Amino acid sequence: MSREGRAQFLRLEMSEAMTRLLVEAARITVRRDEELKRFYQRLLGRGGSQKARVAVARKLLIRGYILLRDGIDYAEFLRRGIEARPARAAT
Repeated sequence: MSREGRAQFLRLEMSEAMTRLLVEAARITVRRDEELKRFYQRLLGRGGSQKARVAVARKLLIRGYILLRDGIDYAEFLRRGIEARPARAAT
């Protein structure tokens, strides 16, 4: 296997490993976070458990990105979300 082929193979392996870890984190998070639990339950009827888990994993990844980007903790993230809800409902 060439160096480029090996590098591509390793990237794919890392991507699959990251996906598995995120889906496992989503499975655990759904039990503890009521908002994500409701989201997961809503998606269950539409596409099955695997698609719902991947969707929750994606939401977790986005939340993690926002936490790092803004330099905030999860409690602050939730507080901002609660503050933004009335504004979204008005539009």
